[in-house]
Amino acid sequence: MPQDKSLELLDLIIIVIKKRIFIILIFFSVLIVSYLSIYFLVEEQYESSALIIPSEQEGTAFSSLMKGLSDFPLAGIAGVGKAATTELYNTLVYSRSNLEKVVKEFDLAKEYESENSEEAVEELRSKIFTDDESENAFYITVRASSPQKSADITNYLVHLLNKTVIDLNIKKSRSNREFLEARYVNIKDNLKKAEDSLRKYQEKTGIYEAEEQVKMTIKAYADYESQLALKQVEMSIIEKLYGKESPQFVTSKITVDEYLSKYENIREGKGDGSNTLLPISSLPVKSMDYLRIFRDVEVNNALLKFIIPLYEQARFEEQKEIPILQVVDYAVPPLKRAYPKRVVTALIISIIISFLVILILIITELIRQSDNPKIQFIRQNINFKTRE
Repeated sequence: MPQDKSLELLDLIIIVIKKRIFIILIFFSVLIVSYLSIYFLVEEQYESSALIIPSEQEGTAFSSLMKGLSDFPLAGIAGVGKAATTELYNTLVYSRSNLEKVVKEFDLAKEYESENSEEAVEELRSKIFTDDESENAFYITVRASSPQKSADITNYLVHLLNKTVIDLNIKKSRSNREFLEARYVNIKDNLKKAEDSLRKYQEKTGIYEAEEQVKMTIKAYADYESQLALKQVEMSIIEKLYGKESPQFVTSKITVDEYLSKYENIREGKGDGSNTLLPISSLPVKSMDYLRIFRDVEVNNALLKFIIPLYEQARFEEQKEIPILQVVDYAVPPLKRAYPKRVVTALIISIIISFLVILILIITELIRQSDNPKIQFIRQNINFKTRE
């Protein structure tokens, strides 16, 4: 009956126990060597963090002004969400232009032994960490070779971030101001043209207040028409009673002619010598023309009233260079290093090496006890020696 030489779990445990002294020596040897290697060969790194929050004052001419214009439909677009603000901060912190300034300011290309500024920027980018998971908070952390340098670089990044946001706001405000200025000039020109057109139309037609003048003209027309009708009835009665040659008829006819003349004057817009009554025959057309021109004046006046505050606010925002970021905590030099974690790293390396040693021992034992002809052939050709 052939002997079963397959290894069970208990056999593997026995192998480890038999070689325990060797494994322990390997473990502590690797632990000491790896710790010393990290201590002497790996440069210490320190991390320093700054905490900022988005400012309520942040925004451009449109966003800051529109908050106060709740009566206008555009007010709904004012402001920018906190998420968009922190995304902007992330973009600016890792931007190439800002990182190049940091590399130049602290001569990091030499420290990183980089061949060019692009490599130094990439190395620096890998040592910057941001965190915006906390509500309304944005952290900037920088890892550097000394505690003071890590704090200095972090605070310098905060300074660059603040300056970049200000510059962007100023550029946006300048763009807004130029746009609003063009609209302001255009509206002023349109208003002047409308006012000139209204003045010329008033001088030409005598219409100064269309609504009031229309009411006055219609009332005067109705009054004179009713009085004329009464006088004409009176004249017809006198003619029937006294005849056309009677003094009463002549007097009545003179009165009717006077009323008829005044009525025709009203129809022609002459009235009774004043310029307040409008010609009845052209009243609808002239009134509509007047109202159209008057509407242009009112519309441009309303636009001008709306655009002037926006324009003035944009001019103010363009000149504003006050700090934007609210810095809760500036970076300070850390007391302890952040990297490397010598003990933890050395333990991990020692555990991995020890595991590999155990694996090698098990494989060796498997090969030694194997009856496979191929394995036996390999073992014989490499002079594999077995141990009892």
